[in-house]
Amino acid sequence: MTSTPTWPITRRAASGARGWDNQLWRLGDDLAVRAFAAGAEAQLTGRLGACAGSCGPGHLHLINGLFDAQRSMAPVLALAAHIPSAEIGTSFFQETHPHRLFAECSHYSELISHPAQMPRILQTAIQHAIGRSGVAVVSMSGDIAVQDAPQRTVEPALLTRRPVVRPGEAEIAELARLVDEAEKITLFCGSGTAGSHEEVMAFAERVKAPVGHALRGKEWIQYDNRNWPASPPPPASSCSAAAAAA
Repeated sequence: MTSTPTWPITRRAASGARGWDNQLWRLGDDLAVRAFAAGAEAQLTGRLGACAGSCGPGHLHLINGLFDAQRSMAPVLALAAHIPSAEIGTSFFQETHPHRLFAECSHYSELISHPAQMPRILQTAIQHAIGRSGVAVVSMSGDIAVQDAPQRTVEPALLTRRPVVRPGEAEIAELARLVDEAEKITLFCGSGTAGSHEEVMAFAERVKAPVGHALRGKEWIQYDNRNWPASPPPPASSCSAAAAAA
């Protein structure tokens, strides 16, 4: 896998992680935008984005961007620094529980408490982010981050291509039957049409169907949409307008 540039929050709690390879860090001190930048990069490139944040307030600054990436189905790996490992569970200064804090805005959120976990946990996080098109978070204390990861004799394959999800043959056949038997058809498109604008428009022309879209389908469908209903309404009501036009 090619190196993924990482958007960090530059604070002392993350300094251990930053020592891994300075060439991979895109430095910046704006606490609020690092996760947003990683999510945007993932959406623009189709590749895994990455960001890092310090402990305590740094976790909270990551939250908004990671929620945005998760809801936008952007593959993002977040590295969250933690307080010193010996202080976890003692109500230490700026202590949070990152593996729980990020659970709602990620597909995977785990805490590394020993260097031996690192190879497997990190790979699992990357596969969750790519395979499920969302966020994965790996948390670790600075005293753990500066330690060497164990050498591995076997390196499992790391899959970096996003999987293709499609309906089964029976569902496709049933959809074709419904289209053939329908007198009028309306297309209401969401984010599942990403990258398929030409195919959707060609299908709409063939079946003479107006094409509306959900909010998350707007960027994929709205441009060059010759089948948009007359008098375009706000995106939230495009379904009703499309149906009425049919």
